[in-house]
Amino acid sequence: MEAAIFEGGGFCGGIRFRMHGRPVFIHACHCKDCQRRTGDAFAMNGLPENACNFA
Repeated sequence: MEAAIFEGGGFCGGIRFRMHGRPVFIHACHCKDCQRRTGDAFAMNGLPENACNFA
């Protein structure tokens, strides 16, 4: 079975990422810094177990 590939990026399109394999964990942070950075009530973060490429 092939590993899952997840792709995404920032809202402006300036940064893209591709992650090979599922994240080790996913975390929702509700601190004030993450709220300011995302402009939302929380930020979602994932830690990749395998390679993660940025462009």
